[in-house]
Amino acid sequence: MDIASFSFLISLAVVAVVFQVVPGKAPRQALLVAVNAAFLYPFMGNWQSWAGMGVFVLIGFAMVRVAQSQLRGLWLFLFIGVLVAAFLYVKSYQFLTLAIPSGLLDHPIALIGISYMLFKLIHMLVDGWQRELVPVRFMTYVNYQLGFFTLLAGPIQRYNDFAKFWESIGTALPQRREVLLAWSRILTGMIKMALIGGFALSWYDRASGLALSTDDAFRAIAGLGVLFYAYPAFVFFNFSGYTDIVIGAGKLFGLDLPENFNRPYLARNMVDFWNRWHITLSTWVRDYVFMTSYKWVATKWSVQARRLGYLLAFMSLLLAGIWHGATWNFVLFGLVHGVGVASAQIYGQSLRSVVGAAGVRRYLQNRWITGLAVFGTFHYVCFGFMFFAPGLSRTTDILWNVWSVLA
Repeated sequence: MDIASFSFLISLAVVAVVFQVVPGKAPRQALLVAVNAAFLYPFMGNWQSWAGMGVFVLIGFAMVRVAQSQLRGLWLFLFIGVLVAAFLYVKSYQFLTLAIPSGLLDHPIALIGISYMLFKLIHMLVDGWQRELVPVRFMTYVNYQLGFFTLLAGPIQRYNDFAKFWESIGTALPQRREVLLAWSRILTGMIKMALIGGFALSWYDRASGLALSTDDAFRAIAGLGVLFYAYPAFVFFNFSGYTDIVIGAGKLFGLDLPENFNRPYLARNMVDFWNRWHITLSTWVRDYVFMTSYKWVATKWSVQARRLGYLLAFMSLLLAGIWHGATWNFVLFGLVHGVGVASAQIYGQSLRSVVGAAGVRRYLQNRWITGLAVFGTFHYVCFGFMFFAPGLSRTTDILWNVWSVLA
């Protein structure tokens, strides 16, 4: 079901009313279990996908329970390695063909939401190993992983927060004002996705077709200019609109989901951008990839830790880019953002060493510098999104055609 559709809106309203009317914790949990199953059903096209989803959920639960016992660090890394390998195989990442025959990647398994389920599971394994995870119950875990609120595209909620909601479901129902604000946010999200995002995508399609086919220099540049801005607009309004819908939907049931966007196109550098864009993903990458690896590096090579930290920041964003999709364009997307984040860190540290803390404060308060920084960061982000668009060959063909026309 399209989450920005009228049918989803009506279905959500019916479920929300029933949820309010049904008394007691167990019936409300049963209602959401049924809704989660109904939402998942259309995305599972064959029995292999159902079996794969079941295996992933069951093995993940078993791993988490083991992680909460006296699990050694080596076993934790082994568990995560197995999960990542299985994820790469199920998603049929193209770079795997460099190591294994492409025929082995041809399988009928399609697991919707597997990317976000993997992130949730790794978070639970690490937090369980560090004794920071509340006791995990099977039904709570299943609904945490398969909840329709965050299954498709997040936000990435931590298990402890979801468990608090699930175990006390319905005890603190939203008041009238909260319900009205929730519906207002849902409708705003639908307008952003279906209207503004759809409009931006149609302009991108037209402009890319023009830039790809024309032999007129002016039309080629105009087409490239429009698509350069239209696709980032589509991604933002589509994704932030989706986030508005699910956060608003969660509020109707008393579930507080984390925010995911904070005016990202006003960021002054790429570090600031990732603190504003897909916040739950960047927080996850910071906590479970960058900080974990940086602590290990700082312990082993304390003298070189700062310089190696730049490399780790680059690698973290490269991995975040690759996680977005199985094709080569996402590798390039990750490279662009990895270079941007590492460069921002290097520049910030160099500036601090030259002008000192007081100079940095004056630098950050300068409106002209801030404006130029935001302008440059925004256009760098737009450049990176050229490789986020589906079809790397299409993007390269467009750039080559514009270059050929101008030459």
